[in-house]
Order: sequence, then C-alpha cells, then structure tokens
Amino acid sequence: MRETVHDTFVTLFVFLSGVSCSFSSNNGKRAIKMISFAMLLTAATYAASAMFNDNITIRFNVIHCIALSVLLWTCIDWIRVRCVRNWQKNVFGFVCFAAIIAVLVVGYCFKNQPVDSNNKAFFFLLPHTGFDYAHFKGGDYLPFFPDFAWFLVGAFLGLALYKQKTTLFPSVNPKYLC
Repeated sequence: MRETVHDTFVTLFVFLSGVSCSFSSNNGKRAIKMISFAMLLTAATYAASAMFNDNITIRFNVIHCIALSVLLWTCIDWIRVRCVRNWQKNVFGFVCFAAIIAVLVVGYCFKNQPVDSNNKAFFFLLPHTGFDYAHFKGGDYLPFFPDFAWFLVGAFLGLALYKQKTTLFPSVNPKYLC
C-alpha cells in the first residue's frame, strides 16, 4: 500500500514540477540553483555518513531528479522556441513524444529488474531491486526513468494550458473562505 501511494504522490509531484516550468521566467537559472543544492545535499549526507559510519548518503533523490529534469527541459525548450516552420514543429513534437514513450517504457520495464552494480552509469537512471539495492540505504532514492517522462508530460501540458500564464480555476468569493 505504502509503495503505491508513495509512487503516486511522487509522480504527481514530478508532474506538477513540470507544469510549473511554464511559469518560470528562467528555468536555466533555476536548474543551476537546484543542482547546486542537490550536490550540496549529497556532499553533506556523504560527510555525515563518514562521520557516523553509516550509509545515509543521499545519492539521487527527488531534488536531484527534478533539478536534472529542469536542466534538460531548458535545453528542450530552447530547441522548441526555435522551431518556427510547421514541419520543424511536427518533427520536434514527434521526437519528444517518442522520447517520452521510450523513457516510460524503459523505466517501467526495469522497475523490477536487478541492475548490475558494476555499471555505475545507470545508477541514477533506473530503479534498483537486486543485490545492489539490498545494501543501499540512500534516503529518498528516485530513479530518473520513468519520472523524467512524467516531468516532460507536465511541462508540455503546462505550455498548452497556461499560454496566458493566468489561473484556470475560477475565482472564489472571499466570503466563503473563512
């Protein structure tokens, strides 16, 4: 039960973080700040692990996942705004749609597969369930795949729904608030 609820809320959080990119005036600057904070968090937990002889290092959690997603979204959005012809927009849309599907498929296919502990390049990309995971206590670990796809879906949906950058919710009469 906890795993299902946890995964649902984390996915929703990542999705809404993607939507929020449509409101940011400078996603690149925000990504650099988030990556700096994530690296500082990793360094601090690594130091605490060394001090207390316990493996409490946070290697890649939701902050790292969203920070990397925002950075990649900045690059994707940079390309998107330069697609001015219809055929360019179509190719861009097809490539992004294919990438989202590929990230979802890869992420969910590997969800219950053990990952080779010698291949550190895939550590942050895919979920861990095998021997490597049994000896890993990495705090709030979140694999990049498939959550990056949900971030992209949120980012594209945010662009489509919030073109005017105004709320979609009707105003509420203040007398009903309290």
